[in-house]
Amino acid sequence: MIGASLMAGMLMSGLSSRADETPTHNWPQLEKKLQLIERLYAPMRARGENPGIDESLAAAKAAKTAGDYGESLRLSNEILRMLTTSYGARRHKPSLKLLEKRYRKRLTEVDSLRGAFLSISREKGIDPGTVCDEPSYQRMLNEATQRAAKQDYQNATILVDAMYNTMSVAVTSLRNHETLEYKLVFNSPKEEYEYELNRYRTLTLLLRMKQKEVSLNPAREAAMRRHVAEAESLWNDAKSQAGDGHHDIAVKHLESAIARLGDALGILGMYMPK
Repeated sequence: MIGASLMAGMLMSGLSSRADETPTHNWPQLEKKLQLIERLYAPMRARGENPGIDESLAAAKAAKTAGDYGESLRLSNEILRMLTTSYGARRHKPSLKLLEKRYRKRLTEVDSLRGAFLSISREKGIDPGTVCDEPSYQRMLNEATQRAAKQDYQNATILVDAMYNTMSVAVTSLRNHETLEYKLVFNSPKEEYEYELNRYRTLTLLLRMKQKEVSLNPAREAAMRRHVAEAESLWNDAKSQAGDGHHDIAVKHLESAIARLGDALGILGMYMPK
């Protein structure tokens, strides 16, 4: 266990050089920074915390391998900031009451969205079952309820987030039957990108949680990992396009990435509409 003062010193050292202040490429220092991240993140990874860091770390390593020093350094510094925040959050963990409040609030939002979906379906004369996988939704609801009963509000909220996305996708799927009145309308491609990015992140968290609970045979494990790898590659493409201001293209990449995550979740026994 790294002492708080030692860890703080290591983090400050890791953050001391910024990408825009580095006149030359200090590859040895970059390698040490990545090793520092690995050491600090290892216990968090073992606890299943902050899975998004895995993706950013993989991107930082890939940029280093590709010779993109600036991008790798930028990502490394960002990861260290995330770790700093996470370690600070562990010293100030939200109370059980606050976690429950977040869970209840999100559950209310899901109920409202589901009510709207069912109302639209009735108005249009569409069987809800042709648009939304009701058994999958109910399984997630039952599992979230069971986890909440055990006061596991964090994982219960992850499931409720997935339910929200299921309903969002179901509403979107009505586009083939709807007038403009019921379309999801975004003010800009960037806003739509943020919406799809939130869906991607939620499904990533759900996937990691299900991976801990489901044992697969080697063939299905390999197939699941292929889908995840494809999703991560598409996610990286989306980030690159968004970074260049091409949010419309980034949305297409994210939609494809979400479809791959849906395939991976399907192998784990959870159907997710794409």
